[in-house]
Amino acid sequence: MINNNKENSVVSAYKKFWPLYFSGALGPFFLGAMYIANVSLSSIIWPGDNYHVLEMGAMFAVLFWSGAVAAIIFGIIVDRFSRKKMWFIILIVDSICIFLLSFIQEGQGIQTWWYVFVLISLYAFFAGGRWSAVISLSDDAVPTNQRSRFIAVFGTINGAFNIAGSIIISLRKKKSAQSTKSRKVVRRP
Repeated sequence: MINNNKENSVVSAYKKFWPLYFSGALGPFFLGAMYIANVSLSSIIWPGDNYHVLEMGAMFAVLFWSGAVAAIIFGIIVDRFSRKKMWFIILIVDSICIFLLSFIQEGQGIQTWWYVFVLISLYAFFAGGRWSAVISLSDDAVPTNQRSRFIAVFGTINGAFNIAGSIIISLRKKKSAQSTKSRKVVRRP
């Protein structure tokens, strides 16, 4: 009987935290898509040019480094302020950055690159605080005997959404490439 109550409490914890799992997984989904869309993004910024390795590499380097630095900073901030409020602020800023990325001006060169760079840097900085906020929030909201499972499920869902973002954008790019090939007109001499 005791095991049954423990299992029910675990299931209810998963049901209780599904919004946290889902909202936390949107960032990795976007990041997974960015891995694959990197070359396409370069061709949007500089149409007709070759792939800009240095600029795109710098963008991704800042993405990872600002996230790592932000995790430390947000760890301090989250401990001093409301964990829920910080979680929502992180989600709101991340969402705004991703939304604003949909307004990229094609073909503006370095001006477009700076626009994307600033938004991705801001996104990465706040996304870096995601783990600090989740771990801190789990200390308050998740029962002690379920915290490891909670973090494990959160990490698994993040990884799955990261992979899903990569796969979905890959399939989209493949479909786009196939439709482009089928539209090419063959000229006969």
